Amino acid sequence: MHAALKTNDILREVFTHIRHDPSAAKRSKDAYHAALVCRQFLPHALDALWFSVDNIRPLLSLIPNSEIVTSDDDSLALHGILHKADLATFDLYARRVQEIHQIDRPHPFGLHVAVIVDLLDCLGRRFLFPNLRVLRFTPFRDELRSSYCFVLGPNLERLEVFYGIENDLKYFFPRVVQAAPSLRHFKTSNVIPPSLMHLTSRLPKLQLLESWNGYTISPTSFVSSIPFAEHIETWRLGALSIESPESPPATIQFPVLTCLELKAHLISSNITPLFSQSLFPKLKRFTFNAPPYDFRPETANLYKESWLNLCSLIFKQPLEFLSIRKYDDDDDDPVVETQMPLENYFASVKTAHPLTTLRMAEPRLLKPLTNSSIDRLCTAFPKLTDLYLHCYASTLASFEIVALLAQRLPQLKSLDIGIDGSSLSDPPTVPILSHRLEKLCLQNSMVGYTFWFARYIDRLFPFATVKSFPLPDDGDDVVLALKLIRDSRQDQEVRSLQENS
Repeated sequence: MHAALKTNDILREVFTHIRHDPSAAKRSKDAYHAALVCRQFLPHALDALWFSVDNIRPLLSLIPNSEIVTSDDDSLALHGILHKADLATFDLYARRVQEIHQIDRPHPFGLHVAVIVDLLDCLGRRFLFPNLRVLRFTPFRDELRSSYCFVLGPNLERLEVFYGIENDLKYFFPRVVQAAPSLRHFKTSNVIPPSLMHLTSRLPKLQLLESWNGYTISPTSFVSSIPFAEHIETWRLGALSIESPESPPATIQFPVLTCLELKAHLISSNITPLFSQSLFPKLKRFTFNAPPYDFRPETANLYKESWLNLCSLIFKQPLEFLSIRKYDDDDDDPVVETQMPLENYFASVKTAHPLTTLRMAEPRLLKPLTNSSIDRLCTAFPKLTDLYLHCYASTLASFEIVALLAQRLPQLKSLDIGIDGSSLSDPPTVPILSHRLEKLCLQNSMVGYTFWFARYIDRLFPFATVKSFPLPDDGDDVVLALKLIRDSRQDQEVRSLQENS
């Protein structure tokens, strides 16, 4: 072991994994800080220390003959002309920085353009952090069009811009393309100006693109409007439509796209054409918002029919992940005329489907779950590992339904389903199982008597952790009762007999 720790490559790898523990009682004694006082380990420990930063202020303190001007957004001001030798220490650590994460809130970068230009002239280069690979930030005021342009560099692979002023992308995005040709991931919470979209053709390694843009697939403009189609793997966008839905282009494809997310609220007829042709031959993950309903009872049947048509096309894809988000986060009122049995949504699935994650967050879609619904669900998707069904108070699942899920889906790892525990009995009416569920969310459940509720959970899922947030009323008491039950493990003998028989 001692000889191994003399090998630079091994040390470098070790210290890419060691990080300080902010919750440690004595942080100065953990492996990370101990390494900083060991001469042999110091260079590699410093690589780890400066690898990822959330604030460049410690770096600015290494610049001599300067001051922080508190009246000007805590920005750095130089007191004289610097020489390259003056920046030797700053340069030593700046070269170690590979990730900058400044995303919690808009925070001044700390360097105005004039100061940055002086620093770069002294250093004899064009980029402040030449080895930077990841940059995630929330711009402050007009910094998107000024200071951050000098942080971009040829090694940058991942760039995320949170919020900011949308117009600033007109100035920032061309600089991104020019300065970071190796970019693989680009995320922004704004719209990239459509007039600049053609510039993505200069990013041949781009694999992930996220923005609020809307795109239209047209045979005449496809190459210029979506130039990244050949190599994009993850695409999160506002909306996507086809210019002529009645005759979608058969020759256009996204050959390596595996993850698609539509953020806007689209009606079913906007989404259906996307799956009527083989646009996405490799698609594995699809996320979209539940189509809106106009709350007119006379259109309810058409609404449900459009849903069934859409789902029949979606499940023709060999998806592994499907997420249907709520249309309106502020509205949970039931709409009886739009609810259907769960099994109706995948009635077209006749053989076992490879889906592993199903998340239906729109409660207006589901009637109360039945044994038949669960049986059909488990038959259609036997490989499910993550299941989320948002239920109303009137459509909560009984523990008997949950027990059936556990028995039919042995690979289930995460379950989020509203459970009705308002009328439980003792002794429990569910079987004792040894299911390996890892995470259980109770956010929409009705607890009733907390100890019985916890006892039922323990009988079905003896290894599951209840998510601490969000919890329903009396949820904290359920967590405490579950801990007490597991400490005593009243059912352990019965479970052991079953496992050994």
